[in-house]
Parts: sequence; C-alpha cells; structure tokens
Amino acid sequence: MLIRIQWAAGRVTRTTIPALQSTGPVFFVVGPHQAIIRPLDLVPGYLVPDDQPARTLPAALGTAGQAFPGPGPGQVWVPSGSGAGTVMSLVTTSGARTGPPIRLPAAAGYAVPDGRGYLAVERNGAAYDVRSGGLRRVAAGTLTATGPSAWLVVQCPSARHCAGVVVNPATGTRRILPGEAARAGWPPGITSPDGNYAAVPGYGPDQAAILHLINLSTGSDRRVAIALAPQGSPGLAWSPDSRWLFAATQDGALRSIDPRTGQVHGLGVPLPPVTYLAVRSTGSPAS
Repeated sequence: MLIRIQWAAGRVTRTTIPALQSTGPVFFVVGPHQAIIRPLDLVPGYLVPDDQPARTLPAALGTAGQAFPGPGPGQVWVPSGSGAGTVMSLVTTSGARTGPPIRLPAAAGYAVPDGRGYLAVERNGAAYDVRSGGLRRVAAGTLTATGPSAWLVVQCPSARHCAGVVVNPATGTRRILPGEAARAGWPPGITSPDGNYAAVPGYGPDQAAILHLINLSTGSDRRVAIALAPQGSPGLAWSPDSRWLFAATQDGALRSIDPRTGQVHGLGVPLPPVTYLAVRSTGSPAS
C-alpha cells in the first residue's frame, strides 16, 4: 500500500499496490505527482500517479536494478547497460530518456543518492560523486551520510581513533569535526537539507539498534534508542525545512524526531506498517 499524507490539507490517501513478487530490496522514488515502486529483482514494479490506481512501470523503468531520484522533477536514474560497471540512464517517469548517462565503477558496489540528484559511491577507501563527466573524489574514508548541503565522511587513521569530515559537495571545502566519530555501516545515513545534522543508523555497545544524530557544527553525537526498518536509509527522510526527521521503525511505526533534542514523537495518524519513506515539498514550509 502507498500512503500519502498531506499535512496542510489534513488528508491521508491510501492506494493499494499489487503484491510485489519479491522479498528483496525495493527502490521508492517520489516525483512531483507520482511515486515509483521498483523491486531490485527482475519482477514488475509500479507507477502510482497521485489519486490514481497503480499501473505497471513502463519498460524503460521496469527492469531489474537500482533506481534513484534525478536532478530534475520527475526524473529517475535507472540501469541500462552492462559490462565494466553499470550505466545509469536518466529517464522521465514515462520512460523517455533525458540528459546524458553516467557510469558506476565496477568495484564500487551499490550506489546511493548524493542528495543533489546524482549518485555517490565508496571505492578503494574513498567517497566519490558520480556525474556524467565521470567520478569526482570527495574525500578519503568511509561514506557515512550524504545530502544536498553536506556529506559526512569518517576517517580512521588508527584502530582507536576516527574523525568525522564534513564536506560541502558543491565546493569541495571540508572541515574536521571535533571529538570521536562513530563508525558506520552501509548504506550511509542522510544529512539535513540545511547541512546542520546527519542521521546515521548504527548500533550501541550492546548491539542494540540506535540512531546517531550528529551535529555537523559541534560534532556532538546524540544517540536515539530507536530500531529502524531493516532497509536502513530508505526508512529515513528529512522535512524540507530540516526541523524534523521522519523514521520508519522495525515494528512498522512512523515516528518524527526533533534533531535538536532527540525526542521521538508519534504522528497521531493511524497507519499500516511503514517501511519506505519520502518527503515531497509543495513549496510551503508547513507542507
């Protein structure tokens, strides 16, 4: 089921989706007036226009593989080739090609959104931005969070010490955060649109699931005891004004988190179990 919550209108819309013929990862890409639900496996995916029934994805969008939001409204990156690395084509939600393709390096593994409509990978101990002009090395270290205004990369010069490096993806400028940085796994977390916070899934010393809310100015790491949905970062989404972090939990609940205090709130809306999240702005700070 696809659920669309419109806060300003006080409206919740539920659209039934045919059962996915896969238990693997699903890519959830939201455009201005539609959502794409696309399994990683070679099984049907679905396009869901607002206030309309789900329909099978066009052929250009319906093949197996990853799918990520593109740089423009209604644009999606999808794989379209094979060989030494994967070619990602930029297509519209109708399946038409738009813009030059990009190629993921063969040794990079899975890509993640870079926060600005392109892709990021980790390769040979460094984080890279992937664009049509090729790879751009951002910083050495582990890619820990990406977003439109800031990336967080963790560098561990010794087994006992790790430092967080905040990188401006537009200019390449960087600064080292004070204090010890938390080691993170894959996939990376996401930074807030204003570049002030990073939300990074992780585990505490007792292996209990936690969420790191890292202040990208002070380096402080507020740890929130919340078990996220097992898919990781697709279960996290920031509000456009960076005031709230939304999270899908392991038990299917949808929560909102205040990054300034770490307080976790319910949304007060009865919902079925939630796994994937995306936030779409209508141009109003209150939307």
